[in-house]
Amino acid sequence: MDDIQVTDKALVDKDFSAIKAAIESPDFMWQWGVIINEHDRTNPYTITCDQCDNYQLYQDILCTAKSIYRNNLINLMWPVMEFLDVRAPQRIKVNCQTVSSSGKQVIQGYHTDNPYKDCKTAILYLDDADGYTIFQHNGQKVYSKSNRIVTFPSHLMHSGTTPVGSMRRMLINFNYF
Repeated sequence: MDDIQVTDKALVDKDFSAIKAAIESPDFMWQWGVIINEHDRTNPYTITCDQCDNYQLYQDILCTAKSIYRNNLINLMWPVMEFLDVRAPQRIKVNCQTVSSSGKQVIQGYHTDNPYKDCKTAILYLDDADGYTIFQHNGQKVYSKSNRIVTFPSHLMHSGTTPVGSMRRMLINFNYF
């Protein structure tokens, strides 16, 4: 049984548009960070790309481990959490991957989002960039498409890719019970 589920047009237009407008706003504060930290002794993953491509722009909206809870953005996430039937969110993070320095599409590194067996991951794609999420166990690719949500068990190894024909690829990653 395949636990990867893809839903197109997951949210009603007004809810999706409000989320996208907030993330694309000039007031949205991005951070620059490493995707896979190979120097972290607790991290068993390795990057599969050039070190220059192991970075992305991101912003935590909610992170229970870091006590981050951004009220102005979490309120926009309620329609997604209702769609996903979230009982307890662990982390909600916006990711923005940019074009690779090589100009080619890059798989950045397989990883899991957390170690909890009963935790789920969902990705809400914010644009139609030409990147995708790829799963290591079966090679399945889920392409970025506005208002598409893919859900899967958090323990599945997966990776994002850089876009090629677009300047950026934006998504929101949800980890939840």
